[in-house]
Amino acid sequence: RHLFVQVVVLYTNSCGERLLRTHTTSMNVVSSVRLMYNSISVAPLIALLIKQAVSVALESKPDTNPVLRDSLLEPCVRIMANYRRHCYGSEPARMVVLSQSICLLPLYVLSARKLLYALLQGHRDQGDLEEQLRRILSMPVHCILASLYPRLYPLTPDDVEEDYPLPEPYITSADQLGLCPSGAFVVTNGSGAWLLRLNPGQDAYLENWNVEKSAESVAGKLRAALLPTPKWTGLSRLQGISEYFGEGNGELSWHNKVFLSTIFVEDEGASGMAYGQWLQFLQDQVLRASD
Repeated sequence: RHLFVQVVVLYTNSCGERLLRTHTTSMNVVSSVRLMYNSISVAPLIALLIKQAVSVALESKPDTNPVLRDSLLEPCVRIMANYRRHCYGSEPARMVVLSQSICLLPLYVLSARKLLYALLQGHRDQGDLEEQLRRILSMPVHCILASLYPRLYPLTPDDVEEDYPLPEPYITSADQLGLCPSGAFVVTNGSGAWLLRLNPGQDAYLENWNVEKSAESVAGKLRAALLPTPKWTGLSRLQGISEYFGEGNGELSWHNKVFLSTIFVEDEGASGMAYGQWLQFLQDQVLRASD
């Protein structure tokens, strides 16, 4: 059996255009938990979870921040524990196995916790904080995914061409930074873009190439590709990368450390553990909940 749902939305995009969007989808009516998990789409699920957490944040006092982050952890553990209990089988192995349909849920929950921490700790002005949180409530699903998992777009001289396609993005991890010959990237989280320069002294590669123009071109293409977006902050420089990864001589402020941890979400940062550590932590929590 199937149920069909249609929603018609009238909205204003970031360019001020009034648009009408129609969403039509079908939902399977299943008779087992395993079939339900096989039908899950992580994108709307994580959008729902973070919007629920943001709603709690808007209704709570500032001193309840740890509880707010737990509002993301607890449903993630329940989802994983129920899958292990009902779908994994009777093997006694002390491990957690996830289906392909929800395998990215832990990563997005980790990213959401880091983003929520950055918002709650980085805004001293209560009005500005509420504006940022309410903006998340109005974000479409694809913008939320971009905010939770930023991308690195490697730059080349050809990027200045208007019809040149966007490059394939890298994951935002320190391991990926050395893969681009130019050492130049545009980083975006869906609401802004930053130029990241590594090894700017590579004169042989950068000769007669205006890196800033390539970055502006890619940033413009990204903004068009990500419509409708929240408030776009424009292109700026991403500073402090060497210091963030312990290779520079300077000292980063706590605010910059927290912000960069929302960009490089798979690496250990000021606002949370690395992805591998997070998976180990989740496994312990799920085993405890499902035993």
